[in-house]
Amino acid sequence: MQIYQAAATQQKSGRFPIEKDTRIFLLIDTTRNLTGTRNTTPTFSRLVTVAPDRITIYSTQLQTTLVENHLHPPHADLQNMTTENPTLEELTEQLVKFRDERDWRQFHALKDLILSLSLEASELLELSQWKPEKQFEEEAKTEPMQQRLKEECADVLLYLLLICERCDIDLPTAAAEKIAANARKYPVDKSRGTSAKYTDLSALELTGYTI
Repeated sequence: MQIYQAAATQQKSGRFPIEKDTRIFLLIDTTRNLTGTRNTTPTFSRLVTVAPDRITIYSTQLQTTLVENHLHPPHADLQNMTTENPTLEELTEQLVKFRDERDWRQFHALKDLILSLSLEASELLELSQWKPEKQFEEEAKTEPMQQRLKEECADVLLYLLLICERCDIDLPTAAAEKIAANARKYPVDKSRGTSAKYTDLSALELTGYTI
């Protein structure tokens, strides 16, 4: 897999909106074909856009016409980026590198990171506004909504990673501990099939409610 920066004359699919001051990168698979010869036509596995405020990775296969002269050498910003199933630790490293290269930490007060997380979560919530439950469930399976959901979920996760990095929180460990704590609060024999809060489970049992 190689990374190239595409020139402005790159012909690309219109499904990917490109904002102002955004650089376009192509992650190109140049592996050999079944005959053992190198592919003469590259296969585009990823399209990455780098805007002033975010990096967006499109995993959908592109229908792209590429001219060799329109490729630039790999860009330092993305040369070492892990895009295939990165761990939370790798994502945090990439995010911190992205932040520090731009000297943005000075703007990232902890309370502002938490506020930003809440705002991004609200943008995720907005996608379902005014839509019946079943309609939204079906719409969420379509490509346009899938892309919007991925972007908003990614924004939420990235701010959460920045918060954990600032507070020195091991997120996977914290999440595992929380799941274990919830299992103790909600034992299967008492909580199965009911949405009652753990503090109400004993009361429901006393009233003869079937759990």
